[in-house]
Amino acid sequence: MIYLFMAGAPSHLDLFDYKPELAKQNGKLPPAELLKGYRAAFINPNSALLGPKFKFSRHGKCAAELFRASPPPCRDR
Repeated sequence: MIYLFMAGAPSHLDLFDYKPELAKQNGKLPPAELLKGYRAAFINPNSALLGPKFKFSRHGKCAAELFRASPPPCRDR
């Protein structure tokens, strides 16, 4: 097995997985019902939510939402 770890690149979750509700909640504290009964060693319940870092727009015939940090991967014809 070959395992590659490449630090510095944006996550695929930041580039191809748009989360509109998380974008609305960006910078706000998580709702109490989200944290109810949740225990984690390194998550502070007083930390703000972090929404998408890039703007998203629809591309292609299927209107897939992709990030706009680079040129579109395809063009409509």
